[in-house]
Amino acid sequence: AKRLPSMDDPRLATYSPEERAEIVESLKAQKRDPDIMIEEPCAITTRVAPSFTRIGHIDLFARRATAPRATAEQKKQLEQIVRHAAFREFPETIDEHGDDLPKVARAMLEKSGTKIAKMVAGWIRVGFCQGNFNADNCLVGGRTMDYGPFGFMDKYDPAFAKWTGSGDHFAFMAQPTAGITNFAVLAISCAPVLKGGEKEAKEIIAAMQSVFEDELNDAFRAKLGFASKESADVANDLFRDGEDGLERLMYEDNADWTVTWRRLAECLEVADASDDDALLRPLLNTSFYGKGLASDERRQKWANFIRRWRAALEASGTSLGDATTRMQAANPKYVLREHLLVDAYTKASAGDYSMVNELYVLTQNPYGGGTDTTELEAKYFVKAPEQSLTSGGVAFMS
Repeated sequence: AKRLPSMDDPRLATYSPEERAEIVESLKAQKRDPDIMIEEPCAITTRVAPSFTRIGHIDLFARRATAPRATAEQKKQLEQIVRHAAFREFPETIDEHGDDLPKVARAMLEKSGTKIAKMVAGWIRVGFCQGNFNADNCLVGGRTMDYGPFGFMDKYDPAFAKWTGSGDHFAFMAQPTAGITNFAVLAISCAPVLKGGEKEAKEIIAAMQSVFEDELNDAFRAKLGFASKESADVANDLFRDGEDGLERLMYEDNADWTVTWRRLAECLEVADASDDDALLRPLLNTSFYGKGLASDERRQKWANFIRRWRAALEASGTSLGDATTRMQAANPKYVLREHLLVDAYTKASAGDYSMVNELYVLTQNPYGGGTDTTELEAKYFVKAPEQSLTSGGVAFMS
């Protein structure tokens, strides 16, 4: 093992005695020698799901079945894996179409695509980023399986991801695109067993694009409190309306994804919408990182958005009171932020399980109510500490 420096080490000569002591103690704490036996609490974890049939499984069999020298057995195996996937994930397709594999495969694809679309729209709604959403981590049944790194977003950033290898393609707002890409792999893999072959597969993919768009728009409809599904396009426009849209405002002003949506619901309860200070009061000291809304211009933009949104709600036939209730049901109050998990398992490693137990209570009612208390709200319904936004092992992981 390498020898640790002492307080008199010449390499530390430029540091004060206090700094030298801190550096030496820090180096002592590091696990430098892999041959040193240490004891740490651990657990055996098991992934549980109704089925573990991945899109990647069918992709593998399809590659074999469509290779230039594919055998009859390999083509048969593709048919078997497609039927098995349909049986495990959507048995009603077998009940309806029996041995007609082309119809079974098409029905499976339509159901699978819809469930994947709902899943990724749900991730956007609650602020979750899977981080490595490739076809191997996407299940045919519209679920995901991966050990991460994944996590909930604190400050809004469309490019947010916990994993340093996520890139733009697996980032937070890219998840619907990643989802349709995974579905396209599934559809093309099933093409050899479809009656119309690759042409039919591409038609199914094109139709599913609209499903993904509709599910995402509906997520923003719910987040903004609109009652009618016909208002999904209006909600989407409010969120994405260029410089004046909520997305741009949240990004430019470093808004917390979870807290801001809940506080926006409180903005609907303000009686006098012409009073900017009253309109923005629920947001100002709770929702933004950094300097927050530091200028009158930024405050004006937010106030204008809120007034435009309130008018759109009323024009849609949704009362402001109803919208507030709907938003509280669609936007979680509590999420398992990474810094909370780090604090919890750090305390647990020293034998203190109080925070683990508290976080468990939060997960039982993430939208508030039930086991929620003013004490839990004061402690956990707050934005993350600023330093956690840039700390390795909390903000990002390799």
